Amino acid sequence: MFGKLEVNPIVDFYNKQSSSYDLIEGYSYWEILYSEYENWIRKHLNVNGLTVADLGCGTGLTSTQLLEKNNTVCGVDITWQLLKSAKKRHNSQKFMATEGDITNLPFKDRSFDGIVCLDTLEHVASIDKAVSEIGRICKKDGLFLFDIPSSIILDFSYFFGYYGKNGLVSALKSLSHNKVMFEWLSLDDDFKPRKIQTYRYRPSYFENVVKSHGFTILEKRGVHISTMLIPEKIQANSSSPLLSKINTVLSKADNFLNRIPSMKNLALYILYVCKMSR
Repeated sequence: MFGKLEVNPIVDFYNKQSSSYDLIEGYSYWEILYSEYENWIRKHLNVNGLTVADLGCGTGLTSTQLLEKNNTVCGVDITWQLLKSAKKRHNSQKFMATEGDITNLPFKDRSFDGIVCLDTLEHVASIDKAVSEIGRICKKDGLFLFDIPSSIILDFSYFFGYYGKNGLVSALKSLSHNKVMFEWLSLDDDFKPRKIQTYRYRPSYFENVVKSHGFTILEKRGVHISTMLIPEKIQANSSSPLLSKINTVLSKADNFLNRIPSMKNLALYILYVCKMSR
């Protein structure tokens, strides 16, 4: 008799969000984040005819921008329900959908000119293994664009118990640990709150991991530096014209704070572009 199959919590979490996954309009938190993604790709991968891996592609939102440059894009995700939406969105020979785990990618060495991995690495427990795999499939001088959530963020509400005991414990650990687990709260297709474990990193630690696998960091940018004024949980799950106006102002503050190198490390998310040097 077979035992009960273990359910992957990440797959289960996103399966229950598959219908509402793309609904970022009106949610200023996500609109700003995805706008930053678009600007980052436009700035660093604005080239025609590349072979690009979109790791953690979800429903293919980012792949849309990559395909506009006549690139060949391989969208990889662990959740087949989201990949089905990506295939439906991109009915093109230039787009290939692959179900796979970022820590064990089904590609040959040096397969890609560019690799994009956005809003994904926080779900990976074995980050060294994931970056090792990404380094393996990236061509020499190829670019790797990604973001990570920082563990030393300015959202002080974690310390005040707003996220419960687990949030407080995680915040205290972030003072001395290179990697901490935070519970991410999001609404599912039925607008019910669901939690998933995510990982945040001390930027200096993560940067050393990236460098150890052959990448040179070319540039970094902080996003949602000013989350300290409005807790992340409220921003991410609220659609409000007033909040949108506030976030527009905070986004301008982010642009100013990004001029200060040390402030980038305090952002909720940090965007990187790296080049494979080996």
